[in-house]
Amino acid sequence: MRSLLFLLVLLEYSELSAQNLTGKCPNIKSGKVYVINQSNETIDSVRIVNECFVVTSKLREPSLFTLRSSAFDGEVYLVLEKNRPLSIEINPRGEVKYLINTLINVSFQKVHKDYINFQQQILKLSPSVDSLDNDSLMSLRSTAYTQFIQKITDFIVQKSANQVSALVLFEIVHLSNLLPVNELKKRFDMLSEAVKKSSYGQKISEYLIKEFTLREGNIAPEFELVDVENKVHKLSDYRGRYVLLHFWASWCGPCRGENKEWPMMMPVLSQLPVTIIHVSQDSEKKEWLKAIKADGLECFIHVLNTKGKKGDVVYDYQISGIPDNVLISPDGTIKQKKIRWTDLEKLVK
Repeated sequence: MRSLLFLLVLLEYSELSAQNLTGKCPNIKSGKVYVINQSNETIDSVRIVNECFVVTSKLREPSLFTLRSSAFDGEVYLVLEKNRPLSIEINPRGEVKYLINTLINVSFQKVHKDYINFQQQILKLSPSVDSLDNDSLMSLRSTAYTQFIQKITDFIVQKSANQVSALVLFEIVHLSNLLPVNELKKRFDMLSEAVKKSSYGQKISEYLIKEFTLREGNIAPEFELVDVENKVHKLSDYRGRYVLLHFWASWCGPCRGENKEWPMMMPVLSQLPVTIIHVSQDSEKKEWLKAIKADGLECFIHVLNTKGKKGDVVYDYQISGIPDNVLISPDGTIKQKKIRWTDLEKLVK
């Protein structure tokens, strides 16, 4: 069955107001579109009737929704704002044509397009490119990253008084782990006071407050998680050794791509005074175990991020996007966050 994932960012201001999205669906006679909130709860569903559907919602704060349907393919990002209806036409392949657009949606789509182009550039500059040496690859990747971050920064400066700037900073920059926390705060400080108080602004602010409590040199949060054989692993069990926590999931494309490099590095990693623990965010144990075997990672310690006695380790370590890594010193303090595991050798010597 084909499926469509619509990620809708619904923007509005403080008071209640109706939001309308009109969709025309040529050659689709019937079907159902589900409205999903950020907690993955279905809050509404609408039928496709006479090749059309209409979504009407009432919200107090800017909110992120997902529309899902079995009738279409593709993935589309949309921004709706208060009292400005948006109308789209979707064909069975999930291709979208805007019939009525808004300035905020146009702004967001431009940034999102730049982000997709940036991702494609990075993928093209993967280690599998045989014609370039590692230094050349790293230089080109660094240039692409710098150029994209500059575009984001320019956008935030230009739109500092518009809520779309906080939306972009949270949804694209923060959730994709594109900036270290200090650099994220610099961009957050560029926002107007009103935008900082918006829903997305508050989410960024809350993240920054929690993140600064997990500064390098502070005690790393304890955890108790079980591995593939149901053995319990606690951080305190490894006191006296470096510990690298690698956060990933079987459904994460970039994670699976990076997984292929781990076995090749095993001869080097095995000589280092560090224990590597792969922390999965999978909800399905079967898929987790299948990915471990498929990627040849059986030689590493693997645990599931279940909420055990010491809570949610992903929340405790403020992991906002994956893959991600945290290095913990032998004394139990945080050595470094958001590191590349390829830099591990120089960090533990």
